[in-house]
Amino acid sequence: MSMQPTRKHQLAVTTDEAEAWESAKKASGGLHFLAIQDDLDSDDCVGFWLLIDLPPPPV
Repeated sequence: MSMQPTRKHQLAVTTDEAEAWESAKKASGGLHFLAIQDDLDSDDCVGFWLLIDLPPPPV
């Protein structure tokens, strides 16, 4: 018997993470960030973007 997570389980975990991210972003007034790494195994941050969600401008 395989101990690999099922696709349905992986999707549920991903959805939970996305909902938690959006909730935290909303609680901070739309503020969020991206930390950029050289590769997936690196602990070093080579770039940092601070972002904020703004409403679209009126047309």
